[in-house]
This record gives sequence, structure tokens and C-alpha cells, in this order.
Amino acid sequence: MAIKAASIALSFIFMTTDAGPRTNNEVWFDTKPLKLNGTDNKNRLSNTPAPKSDSKMYYSKDETEKGKIFYVTYTKTKINPDGSSTVYSGRTSGLYFGEQPTKEEAERAVALRDKTHQELNSQGYGQANIDVYSKKYGAIRGREQQIIDANGKAKSDNGTSGNKIRGVGKNNPRGKEYHAESNNDFGELYEYTGN
Repeated sequence: MAIKAASIALSFIFMTTDAGPRTNNEVWFDTKPLKLNGTDNKNRLSNTPAPKSDSKMYYSKDETEKGKIFYVTYTKTKINPDGSSTVYSGRTSGLYFGEQPTKEEAERAVALRDKTHQELNSQGYGQANIDVYSKKYGAIRGREQQIIDANGKAKSDNGTSGNKIRGVGKNNPRGKEYHAESNNDFGELYEYTGN
């Protein structure tokens, strides 16, 4: 039970920090290690706020380049026994070091996120593939919901996609805004399905 709780806590950190997991090439603004089985940082999850887009700068290992956060949508596909396919859609974030995020930086962010998809991978889903990437958080939120809807809708909407829940809640007050930002940047993939 403790191992499962630790795994869930780590997944929560990776999804909510917008910086993704630590690597040998990146250093977060807070470099203290998280001790899951000790008491040194027992309140750290509740006391450490998640960084917001463009509010923090992140550095490469040699601290010569400042990185900024960008966002990526991706899909994972599973071929079912009857030959049909089920698509899981998600989003993640990464760091870019130039004027705009590059495809290579997007691939790296998606590859890091894909390593945390043990449950989906064990169900037969393939490697994560990039859909789109952007510096605009709202556009990516809207795009994630549109690709979930385009691939059969979330199970919470009685759908058939690989997603259990929606990317953007039906009653999210910013849902229409996210949808419009996605349409503006990437074109409409699916009509608005929120309330």
C-alpha cells in the first residue's frame, strides 16, 4: 500500500509541477530531494506550490541557458483483439530553450511522460506520439479535450476512448475559452462538448 501511495504521489508531482520529471540535463528551481520514506520532507507536497507558466525559469545543468515551459498533446493507441483500435489522449509539459519549442523538445517531453504510463503500457497501448505543442496552456487544454472527443469521448461521457475522464470538465468555466484557443491555433478537431 505504501509503495502504491508513493507511486501515486510521484505521478501527481509529475503531472502538477508542469516541469515533468527530473533528468540529468535539467535542474528544477527547488533541488532538494523528495524523501518518501523519511520525515524530512513529509509536508512538502502541500507546502510546495506548482510552478505556473512563465512565472519561473528553469536552467540546463550547466546553468548557461534558461528554459521556459511549453505544453504538448499526445496519443497512445492500442489494437484490440477484433482489429479495432482504442486511443488514449493526454497532455504534458516540457522545457524549451530557444524562442519557440522545437519538435525535439516536444519529443523529449512526451517520451518522459510516456515512461510514467505503466498501466496503459501493460494494457497494450503503444508508444506515445506527439499531436501538437505550444507555449499556450489554454490551447493545449482545449486540444486535449478535442482529441479525446474525436477518438470516441471519455468513458465518463459514455465514450469508447482510452480516457477514463475528460481532459476539461464539462462544467469548467474556462472550457469554451480553451476550446476557442485550440480552434484558433490548431483548427477545430471536434465541436465543443462542455456545458
